Amino acid sequence: MKTRLLFVIINLIGFGQILFAQDVRFSQFDATPLAINPGLAGMGNGYSRANVNYRSQWSSIKNSFSTAAVSVDFPIFSEKMNWKKGYLGTGLSFYTDKAGDGKLGTNEINFVISSVLFVSEKSKISLGIMGSYIQKSVNPDNIKWDSQYNGFEYDAALPNGENFAAISAHTLDMSTGLSYRYYEGSKNVDNDDQKLVELGIASFRLLEPKYEFLLDGENKISRRYVAHARYLSSISNSKIVLGATAIFMKQNVSKEITFGPELRYSLSTNTKYTGYLKDSYVGVQLLYRYKDAIIPVLFLKTGNFRFSGSYDYNLSDLNSASKGVGGFELSIQFNDFEGQLFNQGSKSVTFKGSKGSF
Repeated sequence: MKTRLLFVIINLIGFGQILFAQDVRFSQFDATPLAINPGLAGMGNGYSRANVNYRSQWSSIKNSFSTAAVSVDFPIFSEKMNWKKGYLGTGLSFYTDKAGDGKLGTNEINFVISSVLFVSEKSKISLGIMGSYIQKSVNPDNIKWDSQYNGFEYDAALPNGENFAAISAHTLDMSTGLSYRYYEGSKNVDNDDQKLVELGIASFRLLEPKYEFLLDGENKISRRYVAHARYLSSISNSKIVLGATAIFMKQNVSKEITFGPELRYSLSTNTKYTGYLKDSYVGVQLLYRYKDAIIPVLFLKTGNFRFSGSYDYNLSDLNSASKGVGGFELSIQFNDFEGQLFNQGSKSVTFKGSKGSF
């Protein structure tokens, strides 16, 4: 029965109210900042930040989920603004997702603008607004409908009883978010005096856009609410950094709670570039998605790049069908500590609460 239930989910995904209403999700949510909070635009380390992400979910099942994302965010107008009070940030992201025999696809382009204010020498707060263009498509030719199950097996000769109004739809949407960042640590020491606190709340799908693939049905993307937190602290007189991260998301009847500890071990440090710690480290996270999966994450940072890999081991009721196979995920993050990418380093800009390798 569970196998057949998963068969129905994979083939009908997009047409049930619960599943269709969910946004793209990544287990490594720290590596997809604009996907969890528009207020994180321009709040990264250094000058500019870029991320590339790929996720394959339920790979033991035919035509499983495949998701890719690219994003970039950075401060703007640094040479024209009063940086004693704050600055503007901007960002651009793209997501693409394919799932099921029907190849239900989502392509999304997002543009973000944020306003960052310095609260103190070590902290800042940001309000971000995101505009989105969303396109969804489906190929109904290969879908195996539940109505074509004759009680014993699938029979393609049976009518599916569905009338498609369109195989592609698009719409516009908006999102907003508020984030806070606190960082402390000397720029002339090694790895033993740094501390980071990040907090944020966001609301996505403010317009609750609607799609209509079937003549007798309309689907709505419900608002998604997000709260996230992160804490890191170096251990004095050691090369070790300890911390934890957590996220809560709610969209329609779907809820997600993911949390877990983080450990880093410093390989080298370097304070050559404008007071930023351009160091290298290896680390691990052990995340737990409540009632769904255990997610070990391994990562390596060297210079401006951080490489991460993770695997979801499925613990939910679908475990018997997925055979424990959840999602395999890779991410690459680039932080421009020298300001070379957009020639920002030549403008003598100092970002309070942004220094350090955290």
